[in-house]
Amino acid sequence: MAIISSVPGVEVEVRVNGERAEEYMDSNQDDSDNKAIRYIEAISGARFTIHCTISSSCDRQGKDIYVKIILDGEKIKGMVLFLNDSKEGGTLDINYATSIHNGQLTGAPMVFSELDFGETHLIFVPMPE
Repeated sequence: MAIISSVPGVEVEVRVNGERAEEYMDSNQDDSDNKAIRYIEAISGARFTIHCTISSSCDRQGKDIYVKIILDGEKIKGMVLFLNDSKEGGTLDINYATSIHNGQLTGAPMVFSELDFGETHLIFVPMPE
């Protein structure tokens, strides 16, 4: 679960086909006080959701929480969790990505694209003696 130190008690996980995805950290990138980056395996054609949990012990320091979801560098969802709406804690499931087409707000399930690895090239190099 991605957890940021500036807001203890907030946890986020990605679920693929309803199951929690295993997360991987980039050893070259450290978390900051307000950002945590994790990577998961993309399974072509699989549907995924984002599950957020806010514990009742979360110390929000009297502030609302803005949640911004970015996938492949594009913002797909943004929302504010208002302090008064979630004092007891709770969960939030993000089941679809939103976008605006022809002035209309639309939503679609989040599904991993088919992965295209292109051509595979094998190069054989003789081992030195």
